[in-house]
Amino acid sequence: FFEENNKNSSYRYCNSGPNNLNCQTIMPSLSKAQLISLVVAPMMTGSISFIASSIILTMVYRSSLKLSTIYRRLICGISVFDLIQSSCQLASSLPMPAGYPVWGAVGNDVTCGIQGFISVIGILGSVFYSLSLSIYFLCVTKFSMSEKQIKGKIEPFLHIFPIAYAFCGGIFIYVTHNYGPSGEQCWIAPEPVNCNLDPDVECTSKGDPNVIISVFAAVPVFFCFCASIVIMVLIWRAHHAQTMRNQAYRTGWRQGTNQGAHAQSQNDTSSSLLRRISTWSLSLLSFNKSDQQQHQAQQGALDAYLSSRPPSAAMRRSKEIRNRALAFTIGYLLTYVFSSTYRIWEMNGSTAPFVIKLLARIFIPLQGLFNILIYTYPHVTSYRCNHPEHSWFRSFREVIKSGGDSDRITGIRRGRNIRKRRGSVRKEPIVQDNDESVVVAKESERVRLQYANEDIILDVP
Repeated sequence: FFEENNKNSSYRYCNSGPNNLNCQTIMPSLSKAQLISLVVAPMMTGSISFIASSIILTMVYRSSLKLSTIYRRLICGISVFDLIQSSCQLASSLPMPAGYPVWGAVGNDVTCGIQGFISVIGILGSVFYSLSLSIYFLCVTKFSMSEKQIKGKIEPFLHIFPIAYAFCGGIFIYVTHNYGPSGEQCWIAPEPVNCNLDPDVECTSKGDPNVIISVFAAVPVFFCFCASIVIMVLIWRAHHAQTMRNQAYRTGWRQGTNQGAHAQSQNDTSSSLLRRISTWSLSLLSFNKSDQQQHQAQQGALDAYLSSRPPSAAMRRSKEIRNRALAFTIGYLLTYVFSSTYRIWEMNGSTAPFVIKLLARIFIPLQGLFNILIYTYPHVTSYRCNHPEHSWFRSFREVIKSGGDSDRITGIRRGRNIRKRRGSVRKEPIVQDNDESVVVAKESERVRLQYANEDIILDVP
């Protein structure tokens, strides 16, 4: 129970131990306005994250693909645990025992334990599911594993470990009676409050609370963050290596063509597009071998086209995965960096600054918001490319309503129209001209029209 002293604004917290009554005096170090802001802030951001995670689950349910891909299943796993964690942040201080020196505390020990249990499960699950998503990106980019290979060998562990660790940790803390008031909400804390910091007060909970917080809070968050950073570096290096190989191949192919190495390029395992360009070059040379000026113009146009040609589909996909993995890592960092700093301050027996507390209370429920922005970004971008007259908010709304499928249908139709238009243009004859500048321009146009039809790739998420 709590007893308030109106003379010095202190609270006397008493808890009945096995042999006696343990009491201690709590002196709030913050003003009433600051305490209210620490309680209201997670209510607002928690409601935003709750809605965002619900929208992601609704989009997956409405989509024609539903849970057919590993990426969607992992996103749903993160959203489910974030939904659980956001609900606890939305409740804020309401489940805390009535009379506790925090604004809005109207609950009891039972509601406090329930909030702590659900909060631990939500945080541990979302943290390890974020790591699972990073591992999935690594398998796709670094090791070039197919969806079928990941599904059969790795995906079960990407789901089992986050769920098992979250529920086992939550149940263990509940059995050892280590849920209690901590800061402005119920979390892992000894009974009675701050008994581990006062040698005169006996703790009724089992185990060292600092060890339990380290095993089920600090270490998992720190480990997952470091692992995500390492995975991000590996993904970045894999993408860079692929870019270097692509550039080296293009340079080597142009040099081989200038030296007359067409026979070797026919047996090479490289892109069929470049082999077509080589065949077309030799056929044009055989048509008019005496015209050296036209040959030089053709070769210059070919080199210019290869140099300015956009990256291949594999390169674009690798870059997209790299950027998406980086975005999820940054969102994870923003979510837990302030709360981790605040908890470390508390574990050392010090009082964290009010700014750190407020930032921790604001950002820890926002992972759902970061997830929906990252998840819908390629859908919204594709939708706006097909509907440039629509604003970002309208495109975002349409993508949510359709589950992300509207951009796929429109993109496919648009691709078919492009094929028809380019097919008709490609059949038009190319007029030869002896002027060097005109020849260069027309040869560039021939190369572009001949092979643009083979490179239609829809950026469908």
